[in-house]
Amino acid sequence: QQFDEFTKGGCKKHLAYYMGGDLLEGRWVCCRQQANDSPGCEPCDHTDAVRIYTENPDYGTWTWEPA
Repeated sequence: QQFDEFTKGGCKKHLAYYMGGDLLEGRWVCCRQQANDSPGCEPCDHTDAVRIYTENPDYGTWTWEPA
């Protein structure tokens, strides 16, 4: 399935899991990994909200804002 600009379907998001020492979180990520066996991805609706990858210095982690 591919993203269609006229519908909300077709994107995928990462589930929370570790890869290479980094935590990939289960938030909005149009990761373009469309294969059925893409690691850590599940179908989701598309969002066009502008998001910034922000560091949380208290925990030394990075998160997307807004979530």
